[in-house]
Amino acid sequence: KVMIQNSYVQGAVITTDEDRAAGATVEVAQSTVEQSIVDTDGAVVRFTSSSLPGTRLLLKQAGPGSEVSNNQFFGIGMPVVMLNGLSAIDLTSDSSGNRFGAGPSENAVTLSGGYNGDDEWSAPRLVVHLGSLSVGKNAELTIKNGVTVKRSCASKGDRSFMVLGKLSVSNANLTYAGDDSVGGDTNGEGGLCGLPLDREQTWAIYLRGGSLVL
Repeated sequence: KVMIQNSYVQGAVITTDEDRAAGATVEVAQSTVEQSIVDTDGAVVRFTSSSLPGTRLLLKQAGPGSEVSNNQFFGIGMPVVMLNGLSAIDLTSDSSGNRFGAGPSENAVTLSGGYNGDDEWSAPRLVVHLGSLSVGKNAELTIKNGVTVKRSCASKGDRSFMVLGKLSVSNANLTYAGDDSVGGDTNGEGGLCGLPLDREQTWAIYLRGGSLVL
């Protein structure tokens, strides 16, 4: 277990692997963690009320009880990459939500996985790069407050968007990763995004008994 409270850390690499993740916990509260990397697979991760300049979180299979809320991310592009366990990160405009830097890539996160409960993306200036995403049968995902969602390039793998529950979109932008006209160059590749086909069929949202509200 790693626990950092009311402290300053610089240049750390905190990592776990799937084979040894059982019982592993990384907890950071009311601290500054600078120019560091947190790379976990299956661990419980709790980052709360902390300043994270130049720090990137690479979270795979965030364990039950994980929480990433009320943090300040800045000084690095794509500061959060989450694969599964998406409900752990607070991307709302509420006081509990995380806040991101002003640069085009500083305010971008990459998400892939699913929601089985209600959740919301509304953090100011937020750009979400999507891999595959599913909204469960009894779940609702709300995207609003000017948030931009960019579908990943074909070269990045699966990009399916499955809605079994409810997807509500209001005052938001849905586009693809190579579109720099909205949110800026958040993938660091200019206007490039795989094959030209990516431009021709930007979005595919599959409704499987769910509903879409625009």
